[in-house]
Amino acid sequence: MRFLGPSYTPHPMPAGPPKAPFADWPIQLVTPHGYLWYTDPGVMITQAHIAHADLASVIPMSEYTDAVCEHKRDELAKLGGLLIIHDWRAVKGYDSDTRKHLIKRVQDRPRGLVRGVIIAVSLNPFLRTAVQVASAIMSATTGARLQMVDSLSPSLIDCHVRAPAPSSRFPGT
Repeated sequence: MRFLGPSYTPHPMPAGPPKAPFADWPIQLVTPHGYLWYTDPGVMITQAHIAHADLASVIPMSEYTDAVCEHKRDELAKLGGLLIIHDWRAVKGYDSDTRKHLIKRVQDRPRGLVRGVIIAVSLNPFLRTAVQVASAIMSATTGARLQMVDSLSPSLIDCHVRAPAPSSRFPGT
């Protein structure tokens, strides 16, 4: 069993509590950049509370994704892979190195590890274009589908995502 690497340490709360539609969910994992949850059916959710994404904010997220895939391998295999939901509506921009890191991580993941990604982003045309490029790369390399949305509530309903139990913990922590 692998535990989260050296970059995992307990962190203080971000600038504010989780935002809707996760405001009333039990908090599983807090980073300086936002929140993470793992819930049924095989879903990892991130909610960024930063305006600018850099490597310091996305590398831990990639590590958490790897930890979930490892700790929940059998469960995720039955579901066709992990569904990742990113609530990045607070993010207004990111560094070039950040974009390169995220694209490389998508390309490095084997087919079937991730069954889909849903990203909620602001109306910022720069971010929307970047997500569309990532979507094309993801589809071509992993076969997973990336969907961009303005609101997460309909996607949570469509994918049958439920709030985690109050006693549940993020895998690997």
